[in-house]
Amino acid sequence: MADNTQTKEGETKQVGVLIIHGIFGSSREFDGLAKRLNRTGYQTRQVTLPGHGPTPELPMNQLNVDIMKSHCLAEYHLLAETCDEVVIIGHSLGGICTLLTAAARPEKLAGVLTFSTPCDQAYFINHPKGFTELSADRWARGLMFLPQSFTVFEKPDFKPWWFPVLKRETEHIFKTLNQALPDIQVPVCLTHSLYDMAIPYAEMGKLEQRLVAVKSIEVNTIHHCGHQIFAYGLERENAMSIVLAFLKKECSPVAPKTETLAEILRITKFKTLRSVFNYAS
Repeated sequence: MADNTQTKEGETKQVGVLIIHGIFGSSREFDGLAKRLNRTGYQTRQVTLPGHGPTPELPMNQLNVDIMKSHCLAEYHLLAETCDEVVIIGHSLGGICTLLTAAARPEKLAGVLTFSTPCDQAYFINHPKGFTELSADRWARGLMFLPQSFTVFEKPDFKPWWFPVLKRETEHIFKTLNQALPDIQVPVCLTHSLYDMAIPYAEMGKLEQRLVAVKSIEVNTIHHCGHQIFAYGLERENAMSIVLAFLKKECSPVAPKTETLAEILRITKFKTLRSVFNYAS
């Protein structure tokens, strides 16, 4: 936890949040989260991973774990230059990058949050037989939420014949991640959907067990979305609440901004819809 003992009453600090998207994803998926954090008083920086975005500098078949680590660390340091503390948020592959960055123990890092993040297996890449192990309920709800995985934001150029390269590099990424997990010491928050049809739900438990040096680990299970948590779905507001609660707990106070009436009404609408969905379930 960040040391708040030096902060005088009423004094605030600059807290930055680095946000990293997943494979085939886009930083645009987190525009809503970034705006919410900005209004709350946090600085944000949305990372576009190498091989992604509208004009990538290298094709995806040249992407590797060392390139991603270097890129995310560079993005981290750019944000840290203007902040007193930094928290990293990552989704899926972005969660792996988040943990690898934390393992490097950069200065000012106060904690990390991962969403839908694997450490051993991904259904479509190296664990297709995992689909046969799912219960009927997991299949039914997982398929219902599956369309949420296909966002409307720009997709990287990916050739089908690159898949063997992607699979081989994924195994290397998992190996590198598992070697790095014992080096992480900052507080960690893990969140996964029970109905994720891209990354097995059990991956969250594996991560929790392997973060042996972390003294503060928070684990959250969400039920009304699939792999994509922030782009679509009734759980988006719940996920935002998880982020805000973690920041409040682990970071120094920031200067809050008053939410507009439109934002208050939007939040109320989502909470009402989620309550109706929970009742119907």
